Amino acid sequence: MTDNIRDYARIGLAHFMFYPDCVADEQVNVTTLPGILARDDIEVVDFCLPYDVAGRAGLTAALRACDKHLGFAIHPFPLDKICLGTTVDNEKALTRMILEDQLAAAAAAGARTFTIASGIDPGAAARPAAIDQLRQVCRWLCRRAAGHGMTVLLEPFDRESHRRFLMGPTTECVEFVESLQPEVDNLRLQLDIAHILLAGETFEHAITTAAGHIGHVHLGNCHVSDPADPFHGDKHPPIGYPGGEVDVAQLAVVLRALRDVGHLDRDQPGTMALETRPVAGSNVEELIQDGLAKLDQAWSEV
Repeated sequence: MTDNIRDYARIGLAHFMFYPDCVADEQVNVTTLPGILARDDIEVVDFCLPYDVAGRAGLTAALRACDKHLGFAIHPFPLDKICLGTTVDNEKALTRMILEDQLAAAAAAGARTFTIASGIDPGAAARPAAIDQLRQVCRWLCRRAAGHGMTVLLEPFDRESHRRFLMGPTTECVEFVESLQPEVDNLRLQLDIAHILLAGETFEHAITTAAGHIGHVHLGNCHVSDPADPFHGDKHPPIGYPGGEVDVAQLAVVLRALRDVGHLDRDQPGTMALETRPVAGSNVEELIQDGLAKLDQAWSEV
């Protein structure tokens, strides 16, 4: 394509991956997020906020004052330990308490989307009950999010290779979203191209299967060939990382498929965010500039 990709999509960054320590260290979040919000080369910022109310205040003001499309993510939630579809009573109560707190934070910041993941898979025997419970949680959460004008985004992960989350294959995620319609009309999918590969799917299959339900896309990389590599699995190395699965050629495949299903469109541009983390010896600015350049190069090959 010779046109600018920004005529077809709103491009941004997932702040919490470029500064991964911000999930655990409130001060890193406080000091680095404003710089991302001030950038004039992006339109979209995916962010998370600390649980500490005092730590949120300044960030909330900065988020409210910016002109970006904001997407809230529940990254501080311990999803590798708790399933959002848990059937354990005290975990169900904890889950809703945290989600309600995070939704209030997202609304105060002016977020347009609220991204969740299903959390850890309880195993084949308990999976149907967990999916049923997750359905109840999403019904409850989407009603509250609708009151703030927000869309809830469910992010599919792998079930067997690294994260081992409940949801899951793209086909099952689409069936899940459709099972709540028409009662729930503000639940969509956030596709992550690294997760697609870790789940053993192709880009074309996942994107075509999810067509009509894609609310947002994360552009990143994963490493699957060498378990000894420090970025093995779902650790989001830079695009083009040696031994990684995603470089310009793979990005071009993704962009072509997203264009074909209408997520990249002049009349209704979809949103996409780069989601990669620095490697030793690199810095965030270099990583951002390299990612944006590779995105433009991939678009030129579509």
